Amino acid sequence: WKRAQAEVRDGQANAMFVIGRNAEREEWLHFSPAIITTEYGFFVQASNPVEFSVNEDVRGYTVGVYGPSNTSRSLEKIRDELGELTIEMKADDESGFRKLSLGRVDAVFSNRDVGNDMVARLGLQNIRYAGAQRSLNYYIGFSKAHNSANVVERFNTRLETLITDGSVNEILSLHNMVLR
Repeated sequence: WKRAQAEVRDGQANAMFVIGRNAEREEWLHFSPAIITTEYGFFVQASNPVEFSVNEDVRGYTVGVYGPSNTSRSLEKIRDELGELTIEMKADDESGFRKLSLGRVDAVFSNRDVGNDMVARLGLQNIRYAGAQRSLNYYIGFSKAHNSANVVERFNTRLETLITDGSVNEILSLHNMVLR
């Protein structure tokens, strides 16, 4: 992820798919229309009965998260609110899910779609999604330094056409993802 961002910053690549929006990224990226709606939420062991609905549901938990990232910053806000939450941040998604499967953390905070893919790819039968903490949109982010606003506008106009005619939703549905 760091390399992908560096390649876009350096002009080795024109854009990143998919990326969340934040103030820092707004400074150096143009964004497409929102293309995927997903959510951040908590994964737990299947034996854990929690059905996440409010931050209090994870008070006292040790939570794995990929970071630093928008995901980890969101979890840090939850920790700051609760006071009683320990974060185990790792530079990859896989570590947290493996630790959760082994009972070394109480939960993993992740993008739902990334987490579901990770659980399936790793063959972790004892993990389930406990619920959403918040929903969010993802975009294509184009380097401002290496793409003119005109090029991005033309791309976005064509993307809107593909969204309107259902092409984007058809592709996303193949991956159990939802159009904005």
